[in-house]
Order: sequence, then C-alpha cells, then structure tokens
Amino acid sequence: MNDPRIPYSRVSHAMRQLDELADDDPPSRWEWMVVRVEPGGRLILPGPARNTLGLGDGAGSVAAVCHPTSLVLGRDASVDRVRCRVDARGRLRIPVWLRRDDPATLLVGTDPTNSVVVVANTRVLDAVGDSLVVGEER
Repeated sequence: MNDPRIPYSRVSHAMRQLDELADDDPPSRWEWMVVRVEPGGRLILPGPARNTLGLGDGAGSVAAVCHPTSLVLGRDASVDRVRCRVDARGRLRIPVWLRRDDPATLLVGTDPTNSVVVVANTRVLDAVGDSLVVGEER
C-alpha cells in the first residue's frame, strides 16, 4: 500500500520522469477559447477576455487593431487605434471578413500579462495543422 506522505516521484520511476519533463516547460501566457458568433454578427466575449480588457461585468470600449486574420483588442487608448464598443452583456460586433464562415467560429485568446485579447478565425489553425501533419508551411 502506498504511503500518502511519500510523493509518487520517490516511489515510481515513471512518475520521476514525468516530473523531470514538467520542469522544462514554462507555463503558457495565453488562455484560448473557441466561441461561436451570434447570428447578428456579435461575439459574446468570454469572462477571461472581459477581465483582461478591464470590463468585468459592465459595458465599455476597447482599442482594436485589425489584421487580415485577426482582431487584436486592448485597453490602450492610442489615437492610431479604432475604438470598439462592448455592451453590458459583453458583446462585441465582429467585422464581416472575420466571420465569413457559416456558422462563424472564432478563437479568443487572452494574455492578461499584456492586457491583450486576440480574436481570430479558426482557419488560422489550418496552417498549424498542415505544418504539424505534413511538414508544409503556408
């Protein structure tokens, strides 16, 4: 019978090896979620994304930078960025080019350290999948 006071890593060779592997991998700074866009073209930002943007449970506006495959949101109110309105339910209107699939499913990534939220079409994963499976890069 195992003694609960002795860590598994001292008893099992396999557990020791797993412990050694775990020490080498730094924690990810990103938290990713998959979210479906509402029929009206609005995305309900998940709780972690609202918290990262400093919105909590209320309405507000955030700075946005548009890219061909994503929308980057942040608290920074620089004049060179577009302001996007988030309503009291945490909904954000998504540009048509980002929700072109029907039904539109998007990735929402949060980086609380830098107060950044990335909204991207799930098609960005196609290139990752191709490079992992076939070794191709797009």
